Amino acid sequence: MSLKSREAFEVNMSWIKKVAIMYYIERGLLELIEDFECPDARVRIEEGWRGDVVRLCCCGRELEAGASIPSLDEAIDEGLIEKYYVESSCCEGLDIAEIQFESYSTIVKNFHDVLTPYVGLTHRSGVEYLFAVFKDGRGLVLEGEANKVSVPLKNSLFTVHTHPGSCLPSPHDVRSIINLLLEGGFGGGVQGVGCYFLILRKGFFTEEDLMEIIEFKNALSSGDYDRVNTWLRLGKLSSNLYIHTNYLSICQV
Repeated sequence: MSLKSREAFEVNMSWIKKVAIMYYIERGLLELIEDFECPDARVRIEEGWRGDVVRLCCCGRELEAGASIPSLDEAIDEGLIEKYYVESSCCEGLDIAEIQFESYSTIVKNFHDVLTPYVGLTHRSGVEYLFAVFKDGRGLVLEGEANKVSVPLKNSLFTVHTHPGSCLPSPHDVRSIINLLLEGGFGGGVQGVGCYFLILRKGFFTEEDLMEIIEFKNALSSGDYDRVNTWLRLGKLSSNLYIHTNYLSICQV
């Protein structure tokens, strides 16, 4: 069966599961910070990122034995990790900002490979393909239509889709990224022949980030590429939203 004839198929790469694990760890660290008053909460992952054992450290605070972290209970239910421990007075491992940076870096380093076989197909036929990473650690490639592909927002953490021409996202694409970010996802973007454009978060998605990405969408809608180029030069839209692209500037679309 050719690639084009497949409506959807699963992608099995270790980094995809890692992104899902980091999503739950980020939430788990936040719960430890807010619910257990551990401002310097940290995490260690045994055996690399296979998800066998996760150890959360509550630095400088004693906790009752057997503390439960709902987000990591969900990760166990999804089959992403085997078990976790919460340790008192432990200051070893990665903090929440380092986990968020690791999530960003993992996506940036690996996203190209999945859709590379499809960008040529899209360039020739106009049929777009979408790659999505889900909260359960699955990755799927979905075949769309000519110049259109639906984004499965429910339980998505990251999506990228092919364009036949420019990799600049459309206002509709940005709206889909906003919805994904509002659901706790990491972001998304566009990939084409020789180009890519992603919007990804490195921290938590805040109201300030929302206002700035809406301004970006409005600039795209109005064709205000001078302002778009200002964001490109900065490499980010706001404190937590970063642009990852090989475009240096946008002259026309």
